[in-house]
Amino acid sequence: MTSPKLSVVKSADRVLDVLEALVHSGRGATHARLSADLAIPKSSLTQLLGNLVERGYLSFKSGPNLYEIGPRLVQLVERQSLVMSIPRIAQHACDRLTKESNESSSFSVLVGGMSERLCGANSTQSLTFNMQVGQIAPLYAVSSGKVMMACMNDAALKQYLAGLELHTFTKNTITRSAELKKELERVRKEKLAWSLEEYTPGIIGLAVPVFDAQSGLAGSLNIAYPAARDSTAQRKRLTAALRAAASSLEVELAA
Repeated sequence: MTSPKLSVVKSADRVLDVLEALVHSGRGATHARLSADLAIPKSSLTQLLGNLVERGYLSFKSGPNLYEIGPRLVQLVERQSLVMSIPRIAQHACDRLTKESNESSSFSVLVGGMSERLCGANSTQSLTFNMQVGQIAPLYAVSSGKVMMACMNDAALKQYLAGLELHTFTKNTITRSAELKKELERVRKEKLAWSLEEYTPGIIGLAVPVFDAQSGLAGSLNIAYPAARDSTAQRKRLTAALRAAASSLEVELAA
């Protein structure tokens, strides 16, 4: 079975031709040069270049009258590079954190209103929590999800909560909106979230946010361990290890 033939949008093709030409030139090009090299009528090219400059995908240098690749396109490329490198960098962070804390750790991201575990490392202790990569969980019931909820701006959080149904997973699951909002206020202040057997019976989770170089949320780093090992001293020790690991991860992501 042959694939259906796609119709070609000439204006889209021209945009791509301009961007490719400028990337390959490495030093910019004039309006006349682009028109001649790409066989685009000058009148059509003027509007196209104007739109790209306005959106920041191109920049214009008066004097030599050169068009060059703009900051917006560079930012998109850098962002894509960061997204592709996050799993590898985060895995190394989890490996170090688990080795230091001797508890299972993971890095999660926000996907479709859920917390998705991107990578993780498991403790070697006989009684431990297994970090299954790819597992998703509702934001309000897990520590990683609470941290990411708390990092939402007010408008985004209000919209998310408006359509949220709070389901019971354990006897400790937060199922009242007022209680959840109060919990999120605390998380916002402390940059630390807890899940006290709220999603999985017998498992304690704690998490902190991880930010990228533009101060946007990259995801959350968390530790999960059996409630049998929980204590004030344990929480204090793991929180310190978690914050230090998150800080190191942010430095690596920025680099």
